[in-house]
Amino acid sequence: MLAILQSKPLIEEQSANWIFETFAWALSHFDREEFIHRTRLVQPSNEFFPGRVDSPHAKAQTIFSHTLNYTGLKHWPFELVAPEYFQPNALPDLSLDGQIKRGLENGLPVSYDLQQFPSKLQLSYTLPQTKKSEDLASSFAHLISQHLVLQSKQLPPGGQDFLLEATELLAIFMGFGVLMANSAYTFRGGC
Repeated sequence: MLAILQSKPLIEEQSANWIFETFAWALSHFDREEFIHRTRLVQPSNEFFPGRVDSPHAKAQTIFSHTLNYTGLKHWPFELVAPEYFQPNALPDLSLDGQIKRGLENGLPVSYDLQQFPSKLQLSYTLPQTKKSEDLASSFAHLISQHLVLQSKQLPPGGQDFLLEATELLAIFMGFGVLMANSAYTFRGGC
């Protein structure tokens, strides 16, 4: 009878431990100071994503710019490409040599000489994503965190097999937890 009143843990202990290990990995490799002192909890509101747009690409560009700013990586050579012009290509190596800094360094914006990068880190989107701003912002945060990990060459706990899950947690680490949670599942309707 009392077994009914006992609650099960929300997630298995092994999964919880991996989440803690991955967060510790993020703290040690992706600018602990930026996280502690300047990361904001990004919310799906006009305060965080202001702007007026007149086309799907303008909407995507506005959301991308704000998202990139909140990640602390606006100094990286990211480029948003409209879907009709996007051609996936090999990931350029920025050769950052352990210089993974986000946001500020010594009180000044971090900057790399963008001329040193032969190509841009290109991102794109799909037109249906532009109908849901929250989903688009969380998608951009996740893609940006993937680039961050791949450029750092610091694989997460569990290695390559856990890259997507770890980069979702990294997006949360960068302040996009509300957006990631809100866009984790969109009910499509039907049976």
